[in-house]
Amino acid sequence: AEIVQLMRVACAGGTLPGLVDDGALAQQNGVLRPEFEALYLSVASDREVDAVIVAGRRLYGNGGGTLPSLRVPELDQPSTQNLLRLAGRDMGMVFGRSDLASIATYSRGYPPTVRFALEEARVRGITQVVANQRALVNFSAELFLRQLKQTSSITATMETILRLLSAFSPLPLIVITEFCGITVPEANENVDHLLDLAFVLPDGLHFRITEPLRDAAYRAFDGLRIDSSRVADLLDAYLSSEPDDDARLYLGQTIF
Repeated sequence: AEIVQLMRVACAGGTLPGLVDDGALAQQNGVLRPEFEALYLSVASDREVDAVIVAGRRLYGNGGGTLPSLRVPELDQPSTQNLLRLAGRDMGMVFGRSDLASIATYSRGYPPTVRFALEEARVRGITQVVANQRALVNFSAELFLRQLKQTSSITATMETILRLLSAFSPLPLIVITEFCGITVPEANENVDHLLDLAFVLPDGLHFRITEPLRDAAYRAFDGLRIDSSRVADLLDAYLSSEPDDDARLYLGQTIF
């Protein structure tokens, strides 16, 4: 009641209260712990209070129902370039078109990497940042490697899925299923969990790894061990029965 009252005061002053979850709000399966569900229900039932929870995964109530949520994806390439250009301008830096494209590509749509790139450019110069793209990859990869190690709910099958998608994205569910040697229900269950963690995102009718996680997953689960020829064969078999020309072209690029 005291927390809700404080939130009511904040909202009356034009401020949106935010709860940032660092792992305490929910159990490993995403179900809110009883004390936080009580707080959630109290806030949700109070017409004078608005609040937002920022969490690293989708949250559920004790009844198993999904709570209203909005997934925040990585920035796309044009948005990353705009962020670089605008933030760089505020720091007195002007990027050429090719430099923007290069830094944006290796930032993987992850805003903290963009900030890191700008700080490096301020200290070392834009040319050095463009020439040392490994530093950008290492910056985000190290952060997400820690997250992968701390996420104890990832099973061996999920590791295989992340390893596969880190090397080949997007892929149809049936290709993921056959590569992992599991049933379709098992594949759905594993992919659903990775979707809840935002490690995997839907891409039309297929699935892909979230870009900021790609390099970390490739390193953590040894993407070099992927049997590329087997992936190509499975995709080729899938595409032989795909009637849509655009879909065949899109997934054919993955084979290439």
